[in-house]
Amino acid sequence: KYGERRYDRNFANDAFPASLVLVNNENTRQTIRPLDLTLGHRHGQGALLTLGVDAQWVDYETDVRRPAAGVTAENRAQARSTGYFIQEKIQLEQWILRGGVRRNTLEHDYALLGGNIPATTSARWSKNLWSLGTRYNMAPELAFYANAGSSFMAPAAKQIGGTVSSPATSGELPNPGLKPESGIGRDLVQGLADHHALPAGWAGPATGYITVYTVEVLLLLATMAAMAPLIRRTRGHGLAAGAASGD
Repeated sequence: KYGERRYDRNFANDAFPASLVLVNNENTRQTIRPLDLTLGHRHGQGALLTLGVDAQWVDYETDVRRPAAGVTAENRAQARSTGYFIQEKIQLEQWILRGGVRRNTLEHDYALLGGNIPATTSARWSKNLWSLGTRYNMAPELAFYANAGSSFMAPAAKQIGGTVSSPATSGELPNPGLKPESGIGRDLVQGLADHHALPAGWAGPATGYITVYTVEVLLLLATMAAMAPLIRRTRGHGLAAGAASGD
Protein backbone atom coordinates (compact mmCIF):
# COMPACT_ATOMS: atom_id res chain seq x y z
CA LYS A 1 0.00 0.00 0.00
CA TYR A 2 1.19 3.51 -0.80
CA GLY A 3 -0.40 6.87 -0.30
CA GLU A 4 0.24 10.58 -0.23
CA ARG A 5 -1.31 13.34 1.89
CA ARG A 6 -0.69 17.04 1.49
CA TYR A 7 -1.54 19.80 3.95
CA ASP A 8 -1.47 23.53 3.26
CA ARG A 9 -2.47 25.66 6.25
CA ASN A 10 -2.55 29.45 6.52
CA PHE A 11 -2.94 31.59 9.63
CA ALA A 12 -3.40 35.36 9.74
CA ASN A 13 -2.11 37.21 12.83
CA ASP A 14 -3.18 40.71 13.84
CA ALA A 15 -2.13 43.14 16.57
CA PHE A 16 -5.09 42.39 18.86
CA PRO A 17 -5.96 43.78 21.40
CA ALA A 18 -4.22 46.97 20.29
CA SER A 19 -5.75 46.81 16.80
CA LEU A 20 -6.88 44.41 14.09
CA VAL A 21 -4.14 45.48 11.70
CA LEU A 22 -2.61 42.50 9.90
CA VAL A 23 0.86 41.64 11.24
CA ASN A 24 1.73 38.57 9.17
CA ASN A 25 0.49 35.41 7.50
CA GLU A 26 1.95 32.03 8.49
CA ASN A 27 1.93 29.25 5.90
CA THR A 28 2.63 25.58 6.70
CA ARG A 29 3.10 22.98 3.96
CA GLN A 30 3.42 19.32 4.85
CA THR A 31 3.58 16.22 2.64
CA ILE A 32 3.31 12.68 4.07
CA ARG A 33 4.01 9.56 2.00
CA PRO A 34 3.27 6.22 3.77
CA LEU A 35 4.28 2.81 2.38
CA ASP A 36 3.29 -0.61 3.74
CA LEU A 37 4.17 -4.10 2.48
CA THR A 38 2.95 -7.16 4.43
CA LEU A 39 3.24 -10.89 3.69
CA GLY A 40 1.32 -13.61 5.56
CA HIS A 41 1.91 -17.37 5.68
CA ARG A 42 -0.54 -19.81 7.23
CA HIS A 43 0.97 -22.96 8.69
CA GLY A 44 0.22 -25.67 11.22
CA GLN A 45 -3.18 -25.69 12.93
CA GLY A 46 -4.49 -22.14 12.80
CA ALA A 47 -1.06 -20.41 12.92
CA LEU A 48 -0.20 -17.30 10.93
CA LEU A 49 3.29 -15.90 10.36
CA THR A 50 3.39 -12.27 9.22
CA LEU A 51 6.42 -10.39 7.91
CA GLY A 52 6.48 -6.85 6.67
CA VAL A 53 8.14 -3.52 6.15
CA ASP A 54 6.64 -0.05 6.39
CA ALA A 55 8.03 3.39 5.78
CA GLN A 56 6.93 7.01 5.92
CA TRP A 57 8.48 10.15 4.44
CA VAL A 58 7.54 13.63 5.67
CA ASP A 59 8.45 17.04 4.21
CA TYR A 60 7.78 20.04 6.44
CA GLU A 61 8.04 23.73 5.46
CA THR A 62 6.82 26.96 7.05
CA ASP A 63 6.99 30.56 5.81
CA VAL A 64 5.99 33.94 7.22
CA ARG A 65 4.65 36.69 4.97
CA ARG A 66 4.78 40.23 6.36
CA PRO A 67 3.10 43.16 4.56
CA ALA A 68 6.27 45.26 4.45
CA ALA A 69 8.99 42.59 4.38
CA GLY A 70 7.70 39.94 1.97
CA VAL A 71 8.10 36.19 2.54
CA THR A 72 10.64 34.76 5.01
CA ALA A 73 11.43 31.05 5.23
CA GLU A 74 11.14 29.79 8.82
CA ASN A 75 11.48 25.99 8.82
CA ARG A 76 12.69 23.36 6.38
CA ALA A 77 12.84 19.79 7.68
CA GLN A 78 12.45 16.20 6.50
CA ALA A 79 11.79 12.99 8.41
CA ARG A 80 11.89 9.31 7.46
CA SER A 81 10.61 6.33 9.41
CA THR A 82 11.40 2.71 8.48
CA GLY A 83 10.27 -0.43 10.26
CA TYR A 84 10.82 -4.16 9.75
CA PHE A 85 8.60 -6.54 11.70
CA ILE A 86 7.74 -10.19 12.17
CA GLN A 87 4.77 -11.59 14.09
CA GLU A 88 3.49 -15.07 14.93
CA LYS A 89 -0.12 -15.82 15.85
CA ILE A 90 -1.15 -19.26 17.16
CA GLN A 91 -4.65 -20.55 17.97
CA LEU A 92 -5.00 -23.26 20.65
CA GLU A 93 -8.72 -24.09 20.90
CA GLN A 94 -10.25 -21.06 22.67
CA TRP A 95 -6.88 -19.37 23.13
CA ILE A 96 -5.17 -17.08 20.61
CA LEU A 97 -1.56 -16.15 21.33
CA ARG A 98 0.36 -13.45 19.48
CA GLY A 99 3.93 -12.18 19.67
CA GLY A 100 6.11 -10.02 17.48
CA VAL A 101 9.25 -7.93 17.26
CA ARG A 102 10.04 -4.81 15.26
CA ARG A 103 13.12 -2.82 14.32
CA ASN A 104 12.26 0.85 13.89
CA THR A 105 14.54 3.62 12.60
CA LEU A 106 13.84 7.36 12.48
CA GLU A 107 15.95 9.85 10.52
CA HIS A 108 15.65 13.65 10.59
CA ASP A 109 17.25 16.30 8.37
CA TYR A 110 17.15 19.97 9.39
CA ALA A 111 17.92 22.64 6.78
CA LEU A 112 16.29 25.58 8.56
CA LEU A 113 14.79 25.95 12.05
CA GLY A 114 13.28 29.20 13.29
CA GLY A 115 14.82 31.05 10.35
CA ASN A 116 18.34 29.88 11.27
CA ILE A 117 20.62 27.17 9.91
CA PRO A 118 21.06 24.79 12.88
CA ALA A 119 24.44 23.52 14.05
CA THR A 120 23.00 19.99 14.05
CA THR A 121 21.58 19.25 10.61
CA SER A 122 20.63 15.59 11.03
CA ALA A 123 19.77 12.97 13.66
CA ARG A 124 19.07 9.24 13.66
CA TRP A 125 17.55 6.82 16.18
CA SER A 126 16.97 3.05 16.05
CA LYS A 127 15.13 0.88 18.54
CA ASN A 128 14.01 -2.74 18.91
CA LEU A 129 10.34 -3.02 19.90
CA TRP A 130 8.20 -5.92 21.06
CA SER A 131 4.51 -6.77 21.16
CA LEU A 132 2.60 -9.54 22.97
CA GLY A 133 -1.07 -10.42 23.11
CA THR A 134 -3.49 -13.11 24.17
CA ARG A 135 -7.21 -13.65 23.68
CA TYR A 136 -9.59 -16.15 25.27
CA ASN A 137 -12.90 -16.80 23.53
CA MET A 138 -15.15 -17.89 26.39
CA ALA A 139 -18.31 -17.81 24.24
CA PRO A 140 -19.35 -16.48 20.83
CA GLU A 141 -20.51 -13.24 22.49
CA LEU A 142 -17.86 -13.03 25.21
CA ALA A 143 -14.09 -12.76 24.89
CA PHE A 144 -11.24 -11.54 27.07
CA TYR A 145 -7.96 -10.29 25.73
CA ALA A 146 -4.86 -8.43 26.83
CA ASN A 147 -2.12 -6.72 24.82
CA ALA A 148 1.18 -5.11 25.71
CA GLY A 149 3.88 -3.54 23.60
CA SER A 150 6.79 -1.14 23.66
CA SER A 151 7.19 2.09 21.69
CA PHE A 152 9.40 5.13 21.44
CA MET A 153 9.06 8.74 20.34
CA ALA A 154 11.91 10.82 18.92
CA PRO A 155 12.61 14.39 20.08
CA ALA A 156 11.15 17.24 18.06
CA ALA A 157 13.27 19.00 15.45
CA LYS A 158 13.48 22.22 17.48
CA GLN A 159 14.68 20.28 20.52
CA ILE A 160 17.60 18.81 18.58
CA GLY A 161 18.60 21.68 16.31
CA GLY A 162 17.35 24.66 18.31
CA THR A 163 15.83 27.85 16.92
CA VAL A 164 18.40 30.48 17.99
CA SER A 165 21.54 31.65 16.21
CA SER A 166 23.26 32.49 19.51
CA PRO A 167 22.52 31.99 23.24
CA ALA A 168 21.78 35.73 23.56
CA THR A 169 18.71 35.56 21.32
CA SER A 170 15.25 34.31 22.27
CA GLY A 171 14.20 30.77 21.36
CA GLU A 172 15.09 27.14 22.00
CA LEU A 173 18.70 26.09 22.53
CA PRO A 174 19.90 22.98 20.64
CA ASN A 175 20.22 19.70 22.50
CA PRO A 176 21.68 17.21 19.98
CA GLY A 177 22.30 14.60 22.67
CA LEU A 178 18.63 14.33 23.65
CA LYS A 179 17.44 10.70 23.74
CA PRO A 180 14.05 9.41 22.52
CA GLU A 181 11.28 8.67 25.00
CA SER A 182 10.30 5.03 25.54
CA GLY A 183 7.03 3.60 26.79
CA ILE A 184 4.94 0.47 27.25
CA GLY A 185 1.26 0.33 26.37
CA ARG A 186 -1.32 -2.13 27.74
CA ASP A 187 -4.90 -2.98 26.93
CA LEU A 188 -7.43 -5.32 28.52
CA VAL A 189 -11.05 -6.58 28.27
CA GLN A 190 -11.95 -4.71 25.07
CA GLY A 191 -13.46 -7.88 23.63
CA LEU A 192 -16.52 -7.48 25.85
CA ALA A 193 -17.50 -4.23 24.18
CA ASP A 194 -16.64 -5.52 20.71
CA HIS A 195 -19.16 -8.34 21.17
CA HIS A 196 -21.85 -5.93 22.48
CA ALA A 197 -21.72 -7.49 25.95
CA LEU A 198 -21.10 -4.02 27.40
CA PRO A 199 -22.97 -0.74 26.82
CA ALA A 200 -22.30 1.03 23.52
CA GLY A 201 -20.47 3.84 25.29
CA TRP A 202 -17.80 1.37 26.38
CA ALA A 203 -16.94 0.36 22.81
CA GLY A 204 -13.84 2.51 22.43
CA PRO A 205 -10.07 2.40 22.90
CA ALA A 206 -10.37 3.93 26.38
CA THR A 207 -12.17 0.87 27.79
CA GLY A 208 -9.02 -1.17 28.25
CA TYR A 209 -7.01 1.69 29.70
CA ILE A 210 -9.75 2.57 32.20
CA THR A 211 -9.94 -1.07 33.27
CA VAL A 212 -6.18 -1.35 33.76
CA TYR A 213 -6.12 1.95 35.67
CA THR A 214 -8.97 0.79 37.93
CA VAL A 215 -7.21 -2.51 38.66
CA GLU A 216 -3.97 -0.67 39.52
CA VAL A 217 -5.82 1.68 41.89
CA LEU A 218 -7.50 -1.29 43.60
CA LEU A 219 -4.12 -3.02 43.99
CA LEU A 220 -2.68 0.16 45.50
CA LEU A 221 -5.55 0.42 47.99
CA ALA A 222 -5.16 -3.26 48.89
CA THR A 223 -1.43 -2.74 49.49
CA MET A 224 -2.11 0.27 51.72
CA ALA A 225 -4.69 -1.71 53.70
CA ALA A 226 -2.23 -4.59 54.17
CA MET A 227 0.50 -2.23 55.39
CA ALA A 228 -1.75 -0.33 57.79
CA PRO A 229 -1.11 -2.67 60.81
CA LEU A 230 2.64 -2.19 60.32
CA ILE A 231 2.44 1.57 60.74
CA ARG A 232 2.62 2.80 64.34
CA ARG A 233 -0.07 5.23 65.33
CA THR A 234 1.24 8.10 67.44
CA ARG A 235 -0.29 11.32 68.58
CA GLY A 236 1.58 14.29 69.93
CA HIS A 237 0.73 17.75 71.24
CA GLY A 238 3.12 20.57 71.75
CA LEU A 239 3.72 24.28 71.79
CA ALA A 240 6.95 25.92 70.80
CA ALA A 241 8.12 29.50 70.83
CA GLY A 242 11.46 31.09 70.22
CA ALA A 243 13.22 34.34 69.70
CA ALA A 244 16.56 35.26 68.23
CA SER A 245 18.57 38.42 68.19
CA GLY A 246 21.93 39.34 66.82
CA ASP A 247 24.35 42.20 66.86
